[in-house]
Amino acid sequence: VWRSALGVVACGPTAEPVREVEMPPREEARPEVRAALLDAACAAVPQLREAGVAGSYSGLRPGCDLSADYQIGRTEGSSWVTVGAIRSTGLTGALGIARRAAALCDEAWRESGAA
Repeated sequence: VWRSALGVVACGPTAEPVREVEMPPREEARPEVRAALLDAACAAVPQLREAGVAGSYSGLRPGCDLSADYQIGRTEGSSWVTVGAIRSTGLTGALGIARRAAALCDEAWRESGAA
């Protein structure tokens, strides 16, 4: 549960693995997921029980079949840096992700002899 820069109280996200994806994804969260989020938010901030729900969002998260972890790396001898499968924690981890990607770019630059 957090307050946005615009003062909106928000909660979530959730993650549900699915075999099939709808394109485009459903516009509304499933009722049982929405209820679970509301219950969790009200457990943290009981006064929210009196507030209305302004909206919800349902969408797809990028993932990777190889691992549940982020895919950040570089093939030795290549200048190609891969940063993928960044999920909802991506904003929280953005600075660390950027630092790691920059270090890989620096490494490639040094290996190329251009540094």
